[in-house]
Amino acid sequence: MLTDQEGQELYQELSERRQSPANTTTLAERLKSSLDYAFDVRTELGQRVAVELVQHISPEPPPCPECGAPLGWAIHRPRFNEPASWVNTRCLACEENGIRFQIQCRAEEIMAGRGIPHRYLSARLDDFPEEIRKATIGSLFITGPVGVGKTRLLAALAYRSIVEAPLRRQEIYDHDRIPGETRLQAPPLSAFPLFHSTTRLLLGIRKTYDGGEQDTEAKIIERCSEVPYLALDDLGTEKPTEWAAAVLYEIVDARYNAERPIWVSSNLGLSELAGRLGDRIVSRLNGMCATLKVRGADRRQGEPKVITPAPAMGSSDYSNEPRTPVWL
Repeated sequence: MLTDQEGQELYQELSERRQSPANTTTLAERLKSSLDYAFDVRTELGQRVAVELVQHISPEPPPCPECGAPLGWAIHRPRFNEPASWVNTRCLACEENGIRFQIQCRAEEIMAGRGIPHRYLSARLDDFPEEIRKATIGSLFITGPVGVGKTRLLAALAYRSIVEAPLRRQEIYDHDRIPGETRLQAPPLSAFPLFHSTTRLLLGIRKTYDGGEQDTEAKIIERCSEVPYLALDDLGTEKPTEWAAAVLYEIVDARYNAERPIWVSSNLGLSELAGRLGDRIVSRLNGMCATLKVRGADRRQGEPKVITPAPAMGSSDYSNEPRTPVWL
């Protein structure tokens, strides 16, 4: 068992080797005793020794059999009174790929749970021209006439953020809180983009005034202000009241000050919005968003659909039945 002084000397020696590969042969005999020291001496020095051992004395780890990435080493003690040992960590690259595959499989379910309408769950950025895809970085103010795909673009941005969301890293500790292997976890649902139609957002806040809702105005505004990504659809379609402008200002101002991204779509330009909502909101949107103008024909106004009614029941000659088209 190492004494405190020997532990300090070992820590100094390990620290000096930071710039050069550790010679595991010369320190092999001291390895186990230093591990015991790190586990049995509950001091900051003991933990520093353990970290240095993991980072600088570890033998060359083998490659992952699946992807070839180098594995790592960690200090492991199965139970409190069992001896410590070196163990191979799992391949974080393979683990990350597996978690991202699960997120991708559940992406549309996540989108629906974050407020995206069912019609737009299949939206992907590949549906849009390359010049639009290149412009979809950071906060965006998306403007254009009715039916050109602004809402679908917001949904596609949300999908990309879901499948590319950063994973959580968790260090696994034993009973003595010595650093061990790192494990990855999927982000919580609250870390994914939140989608709101401006009109429905304000309507939901008004409903809280009746007292029958679990949410309050403050909770809704806080949720919209603190979520990593917020998609605000159809800004400018709400009734332009002082109350609506005040609520929207609270959300936009909070995100502006915290430098959190926001995606906004509107049929109006910034100058027109200033006349409805005031200069304070528009000034902040202009300061944090790149303006993306989407042009094109109204996608909802395609060719009229024709439904041909089936022949009457009991008819023996289908070819002679009158068929009157019904235009939708």
